[in-house]
Amino acid sequence: MLKGFTSTLQRETKMIVCLGEEGMSLDPGVIYLAPGDRHMYVDPSSHKIKLSDAPPINFVKLAADPLFQSLGMSFGDQALGVVLTGLGRDGAQGALEIHKHGGKVLIQDPSTAVAPSMPTSARDTGVVDGIEPLERLGPAVAGVCAGLSYKLKRRVAS
Repeated sequence: MLKGFTSTLQRETKMIVCLGEEGMSLDPGVIYLAPGDRHMYVDPSSHKIKLSDAPPINFVKLAADPLFQSLGMSFGDQALGVVLTGLGRDGAQGALEIHKHGGKVLIQDPSTAVAPSMPTSARDTGVVDGIEPLERLGPAVAGVCAGLSYKLKRRVAS
């Protein structure tokens, strides 16, 4: 099922889309999808993908919170988390962690979500930087990424 989703997503973007694997290095311009049977996170010291067979978190496996928490710890104010439609509170704790480290959080407007509880829970944390309907999330993500890229280039030039 995820291989089919990966192929579908690849047709919709010019970016490379792949399933994350243990120890995989992160490259710019690549979309890494978590495999459906394990939690995925980024190791803060190596910036490589780590997979965990830990028990469900927020009643789900794979959960967004471990990934978001590791993104905040790994990339600080260069991190961006996006919470889409979904059931439960998954993503809310991770959004707090991204925010704590200076990163940005965008959510799908809950009124446009098939299952609004995940974006609603993230919104209720009070740390969300933008709320967009699904059809405007892509441009919103691109705008935030352009700003993050600009900040990074200024840091490198300093």
